[in-house]
Amino acid sequence: MTSKISSYVIKADLDAFVKRVKEINELEQPDVTIVMAHETPEYIADAFTTDEVQLVTGGHVHAGIYGVASSGVTYIQGDTQAKGYSSAVIVIDAEGKVSVEDPNYTCITEEPELLYDTPENADLLDDDVLAVTKAGWGEISDGLNEVLGYIDTSVQKKGYIDGVSTTGGNFVTSLMVKAMENDGVIIAFYNRDGYRYDMIVPEGETRDVTVEDIYALNPFNNYWLVFDLTGAELAKQLENALGSSNFGDQVTGLTYEYYKHGTEEEPEYEIVSITLDDGTPVDINGTEPIYRVVTSNYSATLEGSVFEGKTPVFPETEAPIDNQALIEVLRDMRDAEGSDGYIPVDTGANGVCLNADEWAEAA
Repeated sequence: MTSKISSYVIKADLDAFVKRVKEINELEQPDVTIVMAHETPEYIADAFTTDEVQLVTGGHVHAGIYGVASSGVTYIQGDTQAKGYSSAVIVIDAEGKVSVEDPNYTCITEEPELLYDTPENADLLDDDVLAVTKAGWGEISDGLNEVLGYIDTSVQKKGYIDGVSTTGGNFVTSLMVKAMENDGVIIAFYNRDGYRYDMIVPEGETRDVTVEDIYALNPFNNYWLVFDLTGAELAKQLENALGSSNFGDQVTGLTYEYYKHGTEEEPEYEIVSITLDDGTPVDINGTEPIYRVVTSNYSATLEGSVFEGKTPVFPETEAPIDNQALIEVLRDMRDAEGSDGYIPVDTGANGVCLNADEWAEAA
C-alpha cells in the first residue's frame, strides 16, 4: 500500500537499476550478485552480463519459470500460492569463478494427495514440519471452522457479470454497505485485487461460508474508510476505477452508464449517468447533495484518488478492518431472528458500457 512505503520513491527505470547494481558491485566486490525482484526475471536478466549478475529471482507474474536469458544470466521464479518452488545451484570453484547450474521449477501440487498427513504419506512428510503445523492449526482451527452462513451462488474474483462487476466484488461491497449502514453509508467501493479467493458452489447445491473463507477472501487487513462525496466526485471515482481497478472498480449502492473513448491501448472513460439503488438520479456535475461512501484505505491513499487529501468521516484509528468487519456482519446476519443462515449473493450488473449511438443519444 502506498502509505506504507511513503518514505521511499519506487522508480520503474531498468537503466537506473543496472547502474546502481554496478555501483554496488564496485563498492562491495561481492563473490556472487543475486537480484531479487518483484518483476519478470528474464526481462531483468537480459539487462546484465554474467560478470555483473549471476542469478535473478523474480516474482509477480504468478508462474513457475526458469531459464537462461540471452545475456547468459540465469533466472528462476516460483509459482503463486505455494504451488511449487524454483531452484538453482550456485558453484564457486577454487579460483573464485562463479557458475549457476540446474535452474529448475518443482511443482508440489501435481499430486495433491501426497501432501496430506496420512499413514500412506508418512515417509514423505517431515516430522518437525508436521509438529509445527499441527501445533499452529490446533490453536486456530476451532475459530476458523465457525460457520457464518451458506450461499447458493458462486463468489468469484473473475465471476464477471458485466465488463467490470463480479460476483466476488458484489459479495464484498454489499456486505460493506450493510456493515456500515448505521453510519449513513449507502455506497461501497472495493478493488478487485483486494479479494483473493473463490467460493465455488456446484449448480443446485449450497456451500457453507466459514471464518476461514473470509480470511482467505480478504487477507490484507485493510481498513474501511468512510467519506462524503459529491456527485461530481462520484463520477470521477468511477472513471478512475474504470481506468485502474486499484481505485475501487467493484461497487454496491449505485448503477452507472459509461462510454469508452480512445483506443484499446490508451482508453478514456466518460461517466454518462449514475443512479442510486433507490432510483435517485445523481447529478454527475453537482457539488450537492453529498453521498456517504466506504472504501479501503488501500484505494483511498493511491495517488490520483478522489479521496486523496480528503479527511475521512472517522479517523483510521477507529476504522474497521475488512476481514474482521465482514465476519461480524455475517455473524449478525446469521444470528438475526428468523434467519436460517442464508447469505444472498448479488448477481446484478452495476456498470453498462454504451455504444456510440446510445452515447450520442444520452449526450
